Amino acid sequence: MAIPVIILVAKEDKKSPIAMTIMSVVLGSIIGVVGHFLNLMK
Repeated sequence: MAIPVIILVAKEDKKSPIAMTIMSVVLGSIIGVVGHFLNLMK
């Protein structure tokens, strides 16, 4: 879902897509782990 945004920003700025990609991977991992633990608590 964030990939089109990264592509749009990549055309304008060369350094920010790397940071955006790293942040999206980190956030996705955190959300996945939290969701996993919330399912275990049920």
